[in-house]
Amino acid sequence: MAAAACSSPSTGGATDTGTQIQVVAAEAVWGDIASQIGGSQVQITSILGIDGKGGVAGTPQAAAAFEPTTADTKAMQAAQLVILNGAGLDPWVSETLSSNPGIDRLEVNVANQVGVTPGENPYLWYDPEYVQTAVQQLEQDFVQLRPKEQAYFQEQETVFDQNAVTADEQLIKSIKQKYVGTVIETCDALGTELAAQLGLKAVQPTSAAQLATGGGKILLCDAEDPGAAVQAILKEAGVDQIPVVTLSAYPEPAGTNYQEWQTSQLQSVSQALAQG
Repeated sequence: MAAAACSSPSTGGATDTGTQIQVVAAEAVWGDIASQIGGSQVQITSILGIDGKGGVAGTPQAAAAFEPTTADTKAMQAAQLVILNGAGLDPWVSETLSSNPGIDRLEVNVANQVGVTPGENPYLWYDPEYVQTAVQQLEQDFVQLRPKEQAYFQEQETVFDQNAVTADEQLIKSIKQKYVGTVIETCDALGTELAAQLGLKAVQPTSAAQLATGGGKILLCDAEDPGAAVQAILKEAGVDQIPVVTLSAYPEPAGTNYQEWQTSQLQSVSQALAQG
């Protein structure tokens, strides 16, 4: 995709090579990915997520309703590159930037890049192809800001692809080959989205009784702050000895990078399917 499709219309001139590129990411997961592409040439400030100042963003509704602090606003104003997820997850970024034009910055809206609109699953970092598209754009923007470091940024991108996207694609392919069409059960849209990527047939029970009769091999569940219905479903899964894979919308525990987190979750799904 051309840079104009996903960066701001501003020119984003080259920066002083004696300083780091100032990057603000709305979500810590994109901040971690940008850090791996930018390496020593960038300084990252993340707002939401396990490592962000806002703590765990929780549900998409909670993330969308987040109100940036004065410090968040100042950081976005001063940034040379701002990364937002889009798809309705972080509308406060565009609102803040539009009311505070600030310096001649670049913006990467991942959802705009990959064609995901509000109302669809906003956790774009769960899709390796989406991540790869975002990484390519970040590399292009870093080169635009620091042209003399083009070879460095390209090398960083290559390493990331080898360690993250490629590994995830291999795990996904392996699960698809072994379990395509397998019925599994999910607590939420996050599990349903992951199941679709893995070629699994997802059923989303709304009660413990439905779980018991759903015939699912495993249960995928984002168990962060579960309501009463999800708690009952999880309890029933224990009674029925249905393997449960606990998913998280954001990387955890704190300090875990993107590829470690995603690989760990995919491995957990594979192991649960083998046991179920």
